[in-house]
Amino acid sequence: MVYTRKVGLCGILSIFVTLIFMFLFTQVSFAKTPLSSAKRIGEPSAAYINDEVIIRFKPEVVADSTQFAKLSASLHKEIGARVLKESRTVRGLQLVKLPPGTKVTDAVVKYKRNASVLYAEPNYIIRCSAIMPNDPNFSSLWGLHNTGQLVNGVAGTVDADIDAPEAWNYTTGTGTIIIAVIDSGVAYDHPDLSGNIWVNSGEVAGNGRDDDGNGYIDDVRGWDFVDEDNDPYDFNMHGTHVAGTIAAVGNNAQGVTGVNWRAKIMPLRFMDAMGFGDTYDAIEAINYAARNGAHIINCSWGGSSYSQALKDAIDGFPGLVVCAAGNEGSNNDSFPDYPASYTCPNIISVASTDQNDGLAYFSNYGASSVDVAAPGVNIYSTVPGRKQIFFDGMTNLGNWTVDYPWGLSTVIFYSSPSSATDSPSGNYAANSNVTLTLKNPVDLSSERGAKLEYKLRLDTEQGYDGLFVEASTDQVNWTTISGYTGYSSYFMPMEEDLSAYDGKPAVYIRFRLFSDEIINYDGAYIDDVRITTISGWSYEYADGTSMAAPHVAGLAGLVKAIQPGYGYSQLRDAVLRGVDVKSSLSGKVATGGRINAAKALSSVATLPPKGTIDKPAQGATVSGTVTVS
Repeated sequence: MVYTRKVGLCGILSIFVTLIFMFLFTQVSFAKTPLSSAKRIGEPSAAYINDEVIIRFKPEVVADSTQFAKLSASLHKEIGARVLKESRTVRGLQLVKLPPGTKVTDAVVKYKRNASVLYAEPNYIIRCSAIMPNDPNFSSLWGLHNTGQLVNGVAGTVDADIDAPEAWNYTTGTGTIIIAVIDSGVAYDHPDLSGNIWVNSGEVAGNGRDDDGNGYIDDVRGWDFVDEDNDPYDFNMHGTHVAGTIAAVGNNAQGVTGVNWRAKIMPLRFMDAMGFGDTYDAIEAINYAARNGAHIINCSWGGSSYSQALKDAIDGFPGLVVCAAGNEGSNNDSFPDYPASYTCPNIISVASTDQNDGLAYFSNYGASSVDVAAPGVNIYSTVPGRKQIFFDGMTNLGNWTVDYPWGLSTVIFYSSPSSATDSPSGNYAANSNVTLTLKNPVDLSSERGAKLEYKLRLDTEQGYDGLFVEASTDQVNWTTISGYTGYSSYFMPMEEDLSAYDGKPAVYIRFRLFSDEIINYDGAYIDDVRITTISGWSYEYADGTSMAAPHVAGLAGLVKAIQPGYGYSQLRDAVLRGVDVKSSLSGKVATGGRINAAKALSSVATLPPKGTIDKPAQGATVSGTVTVS
């Protein structure tokens, strides 16, 4: 199995992994085979899945189903491709798999030459926001109400917020507004979200039929486009965090509150447990949202590659699409980040501000390409809980079957007193192929969302030597989960998706160091190995334009609650008109401001606000553990 990392999250996790390189193989070989598909994790790039192409045939071609089927089959046969997926919502849109040895660029040229094809393009890798509520952690939500309080150890500036309490005098939202969270899924059983999860009333749960005829069986609460099933649960955390900022249930004496207390969240999962997905699945999720009544979409993800197919999907969505501007600290006017930089009239592109109304250091910006800013630093929100089912601090190697010369290093380690390394006495040997294998299997028979987490320091010849992380259920057939090559001077926090092994009673893990016959370096050091699975629920802090965008999506839902007849143009105008202009944002975003929910709602309200809200005393202190996303 090829483990493919695809669309990444718009949080700032990528800054921690810029010195490790990843490679992918269908068949693994050693000696002098160069790792030609190596790429840097988290690096913005125009990369694409190396054996897939997105094709759309012309409308007049697909009008005749019989002739289209023949023409399509003939064209794919000529190239040697096969159809992986056919869009349920866009006739003539297909995802095809190329035969081994065929370059994507060559196949795209061949498809484009055919007069029946509207366009063909790679499947791009896009890199994986009334009364005072009684929610106990409301004081953590500085973005909604900033009194200058300490949040996560950082002091803010009074009123550097979106004036959410003032806005709630107009409305706290209604359950008729549907906001699609197209992301890594949503922990729909989280007690602060479960009451606001969209339910497909046209579908009967568990009967194995497509009751509403929308092409999806038993899609009672959305769809999982990664595993192609009706369970869009979040094994990452990103989508759940986004959902909580949009519409965690307000005033329920539980955890936090969303910008919108009552909107319905439609969970659409197109990113895996590591926060990566692909363009085709993103398109299908957008089309699902359109077909099933979503009014607003939140897209807290992006990448540097232009996709006509993705733009077409957004153009075809009848509602508002809120997009994170990206986290490279760059100017989107010069270096576009998609989908935020598409020229679709229904998009709002969102930058991130900090607790003092400054542009966040990581936030992308653009005087003409980014519309507005919203809070996106130290944002506290809902996440799925995790439990640890295995841990080894590498103080000894009793849990491992050791292939010499793997051993312990008491000189280089992440946590005292030691780490595991492939060559304790010096550089690794030429033509190495040595393993460190978990001796006793991990039982995942009743688990879900399994992840392998560890710390890695690496010094290998870039592109030729490296470390494989592999899994097996029988210690005979091993699957490559990830591979790394290159250099890092310090220990990096690594995560690997093991959810493919959920439900398996015996799962083995191994680390395998390999090298060719020349240029040998210090090798790999591994520490603090753990396996975790989904368990319960929690709350965490996160940074990123991913966290800013959902503030805007939640606000748009409040505007829609007051003016249900508004289309995307009117929603967009209301949000962008109601901003607090800030000098820190001048020349950085088109409006020059950060959203203000009260101003936006006052501009569309037909009735005056209910009354003045009593504000809490200033100076409340909040602390917690930072989790970047």
